Amino acid sequence: MLFDDEDSSYGDTSSEWLAMSCHERLRHTRNSMPINWRLASQPSGQTFHIAIRQKVRPRWWYVALADCSGAASDLQDIQVQFKASLVNDSYGW
Repeated sequence: MLFDDEDSSYGDTSSEWLAMSCHERLRHTRNSMPINWRLASQPSGQTFHIAIRQKVRPRWWYVALADCSGAASDLQDIQVQFKASLVNDSYGW
């Protein structure tokens, strides 16, 4: 799940956010990508590329992992490693 710092990405209160189902939270995201566990479990892993276009001002971005399948209770703990590379070509960052 990819969220930004705009009000529409979150509920009015933290208790409202906590009461939302996973699928309701997905409706607030700016982008979401399903993890293909067959690919993700390979040594090369799974890669996502997302182009973000900001129009008004630079924003803070937040990434979250969520299991909306409802099968989490059937699984053992899942270990996740990730690498994030963020580039702002317009400002040379």
